[in-house]
Amino acid sequence: MASSLRKCKKSTVGPTGLLGISKDAFIPVLVKAFQEGDLRLTAAESALSSVLEQTEVTAGVLTDLNLQTAENITTLAELQSSVDTQLTVVGTTLNEQSIVNSQQEIINSEQSTVSSLQDTRLTDLEILAIELQNQLGSLASKTALLEAQMQTLTAQLSTLSDFFTTFDLGNLVAKDALGNIDLTRDALGNPVLLGGRLRATILETGGLVIEVADPLAPTIGTAEILPIAIDADSDGNDDFTGNPMTDPEVAARDGMSIIVNTKAMIPMAKGSRIFTTFKNNPGAFSWIEKMQDENDDYVGFKIRLSAPIASPVKVDWLLVEQKDATP
Repeated sequence: MASSLRKCKKSTVGPTGLLGISKDAFIPVLVKAFQEGDLRLTAAESALSSVLEQTEVTAGVLTDLNLQTAENITTLAELQSSVDTQLTVVGTTLNEQSIVNSQQEIINSEQSTVSSLQDTRLTDLEILAIELQNQLGSLASKTALLEAQMQTLTAQLSTLSDFFTTFDLGNLVAKDALGNIDLTRDALGNPVLLGGRLRATILETGGLVIEVADPLAPTIGTAEILPIAIDADSDGNDDFTGNPMTDPEVAARDGMSIIVNTKAMIPMAKGSRIFTTFKNNPGAFSWIEKMQDENDDYVGFKIRLSAPIASPVKVDWLLVEQKDATP
């Protein structure tokens, strides 16, 4: 050891010729070395304290480190080597912990990304669930509406089915090729005897033709008022009709009236109206007297004049049933 120290510092070797170590000369060197070592240890401890503040794992590792120099160190080189070894251990530990921290940061970042994606997916699923719920509500409303419409269609179909079941084409009135409607024939062209009545609030027509279906119950006609019977040529016959003067009808003529018989008045329970139109001037005013039979049924009427006529007078008449307005 004295030989090794002599190479770096001769003043530490004694003057006796034998190689030895002067303790007094070595004290300043040792003090300075320990001071430098303490400075380096202080810097390392500051670095370790900073690391201890960042992570509990690093704090645990650094707590376990022994940064003291060995008691058996006798040379500066050994002291330097011991300090370097301690610093190397500290650096290695710090590097390993830095790698662990970096890996943990990567894991945390990936976990954060995964969590963000999961949150996004959960949000999308919640939105989708709300949309599905709204669609289900809309479908429920549409289903209820369709069910109501189906019930309505079913009722209408049942009504139509009943209608077509009871429908008789023979009771249908239709136009012919010329656009005319013949109430005496059905849609198949078969003759029809109208047992009912044709009712209308307003009847508009370019022409009105009334056909007498029952000769015993006419509702329209022409009557002729004849003068008193005269036999001017003394042939025994009425000069106006040619019938014998002894005929009861000829003898009954008064020249002021005519009787019209019609059973059409019998079913007219609410009464009737009779309209007359004279084709020539009778020279007198006229009125109508209704006639009843033994059953008090109206079976006809008499057209009367206020004065006798000298020549025959024809008069058209129209019988109309009177009915109360239906509310």
